[in-house]
Amino acid sequence: MPIRTILLNFDVDEANDALVHCAVDLARRLGAKLVGHCAADATPLFVGAGGAVMAANIYPDLREDIVTRQRRAEELFRQAVPAELAAGWLAPIEGATGSLIDHAARADLVMLGRPMAAPGNAQRCADLGDVIVGSGRPVIAVPSGAVAVDLDTIVIGRKNTREGRRALADAMPLLAHANRIVLATIDEGNGGTQRAAALAFLNGHGIRAEEAARSQADVATALLEICATTDSRLLVTGAYGHSRWRERLFGGVTEALLQEASVVRFFSA
Repeated sequence: MPIRTILLNFDVDEANDALVHCAVDLARRLGAKLVGHCAADATPLFVGAGGAVMAANIYPDLREDIVTRQRRAEELFRQAVPAELAAGWLAPIEGATGSLIDHAARADLVMLGRPMAAPGNAQRCADLGDVIVGSGRPVIAVPSGAVAVDLDTIVIGRKNTREGRRALADAMPLLAHANRIVLATIDEGNGGTQRAAALAFLNGHGIRAEEAARSQADVATALLEICATTDSRLLVTGAYGHSRWRERLFGGVTEALLQEASVVRFFSA
């Protein structure tokens, strides 16, 4: 399915010019509409009875500050988007993560920059992991400083799971623009079967891919090494083969890649 609409998330507390330019460049290449999204709400104030009146007075001021920041973000967005590119803007007063998940229903792809919500700041900063799990859409995470989503060489972190198959299918519109595609498999005893299935799928769409195999316990590190050796700036992978809470407690490939800042990551769950 082609990517017709990209939903670009703005952090209300941190304007990111580079992220906007990445999204504009990608929307141009894909012929997609770009919709900016900047949501936040005031963090609930938990006070005793004596502070209730003070809290009631502060809350409207906090929300007014959010509206001011949303207007600044919209100005940045409007200035960066060229007139020939279809665009839209959303600025709800809602928790950032929940709002982005809800509005993802109108898009084919979600883009955001900050890797994880700051502790205690979930109302103002979308949590990447929660968006991946809850949005039902592929998600691109752009590291700080990236100036474009480079589609020249794409590494596919392949595992023959539901999430891995979903990522491969979701990424097809991007793979069609690549000059080089590297199918990376980390040997867990059935690598040949994994590669054959993925290559057959790609070949069925007229896409050729080369193979890169590793035998390594640390899957995230192995995938990033393949990105480095192939000079790839985009990694496609399925997300959360285990529950997110299990990965947070015991570690996992997705949680490790959420923190990675050297490549653009394309996740599907």
